[in-house]
Amino acid sequence: MKLRNWKGTEEKSHIEEDWKQLIQVIMEAAEQTIGYKPKPDRRGWFDDECRKALEKKNAGYKKWIDRTTRAKRIEFERLRKIAHKICKNMKKHIWIVI
Repeated sequence: MKLRNWKGTEEKSHIEEDWKQLIQVIMEAAEQTIGYKPKPDRRGWFDDECRKALEKKNAGYKKWIDRTTRAKRIEFERLRKIAHKICKNMKKHIWIVI
């Protein structure tokens, strides 16, 4: 039994090495043929306005969790909607610019 497990492990390791080598060869061939284009930076939408909205939302959440009342839940949901709207608009704006 131990010998069989040892052989299986060896085969698995060999297959994984072959797979890594195959991926590397394909990636090199693709880079030589097509070239490399880095992905554009899409994180430019997150600015101070988004950060402040998220901080307010998180503070509202902490207040709601600290003492769960209907009013605090409604306030948190309002802040969450505002933060979502601000960040969504900023993401949409950055896609228009790109």
